[in-house]
Amino acid sequence: MPASAAASRTVPEGLRAAGYEVVEVEAYRPEPVDPPPAVAESLAAGRYAAIVLTSPMIARRAAELGVHPATAVIAIGDPTAEAVGVEVLTVVVKDVVLPA
Repeated sequence: MPASAAASRTVPEGLRAAGYEVVEVEAYRPEPVDPPPAVAESLAAGRYAAIVLTSPMIARRAAELGVHPATAVIAIGDPTAEAVGVEVLTVVVKDVVLPA
């Protein structure tokens, strides 16, 4: 099962619990990248109406950079929202579903 080095163990553990033999392969290792200074400054200053958090790793990075309280924070699911907690970023929308 190829996955990110940062991936949750939920799926392989669930498969094992169901009786499957799972071989995990680290397919890639994500590395944090600093945004351009103007982006980080704008995020902290509240110049963005919203930010979409696409993974727990991205959520933690956004919290480290600092998100203005007036910026709407959108997380794609509970693990992403829980990565930083509501006391760090205020999650206003979870589980976004895009039309097919």
